[in-house]
Amino acid sequence: MIIPLTAAIIFGLALAHYKWAISRTNLETKTFLCTHFLTMFGVGALAAWWWGSWETPLFSQPRYIGLFLIIVSFGLVYNYFLVRGLKRESLHEYELIDLLMPIFTVVLAAIAFVDEREPVRIGLALLGASVFLITHWRRHQVVFKQADRWLVYAVFLMALERVLVKPILTIIDPIVLYTLRTGLISLILLLFFRPRLARIPAVEWLQLVINGLLGVTSMVLIWTSINQFGVVVTELYLLVTPIVLAIVSLFFFKERWTLLQVWSFVVILASIGLMNQLL
Repeated sequence: MIIPLTAAIIFGLALAHYKWAISRTNLETKTFLCTHFLTMFGVGALAAWWWGSWETPLFSQPRYIGLFLIIVSFGLVYNYFLVRGLKRESLHEYELIDLLMPIFTVVLAAIAFVDEREPVRIGLALLGASVFLITHWRRHQVVFKQADRWLVYAVFLMALERVLVKPILTIIDPIVLYTLRTGLISLILLLFFRPRLARIPAVEWLQLVINGLLGVTSMVLIWTSINQFGVVVTELYLLVTPIVLAIVSLFFFKERWTLLQVWSFVVILASIGLMNQLL
């Protein structure tokens, strides 16, 4: 299970860097989104050129074309919500809001796919996710601020995308699919917002490239894990992501842990250990 675990760790680092870059950038939201997706596309295209397989019936079957366009539209919307929310929140806020995503994703996957309805796997995934959700609930007394709401909208759309991408991955290489997705989103954003890319400082581009490397690597690994192990198993392992965010926030952002967070980490790691024994 190296792939989903590695994906979770790199995804956590990517989110931490994403938050750091957003909080310190002087770019407008629309310009940041354009350059973010442009660099993701560039990194993905290079990787797909060397390692991807471009033989796919994706564009010859209306069903898959429709699913592809849906995940592109979701990517446009939830990344806008993410940028709006993360500009206003501390890192641990996203860590906690992100914990809603496994519950959404596991439930949606079980509804959509028969092979995702194994009770023990669902139980372990929901156990870990529920513990984190309860932690968030008690800490904030179920009161969401406006910035929290942007993140909740983003997380829900991310969950939908993660479920809908599963059937497409049966006919296309993950790195190629991700390159096509980021490429189309980049084109739409560039045509719509028309940012002045030449005025962006080199240091901003450097941070975007670093985030692109982390983001592409993590997302391709996540999609590879979904294709090989399923959505539910992948979601359980991705609960390691908030642990990575908590470690980063502790050492770099001086955001303190609570006893409930530590207890949640123990439950998550125990659930993953049980899953390893069952697979």
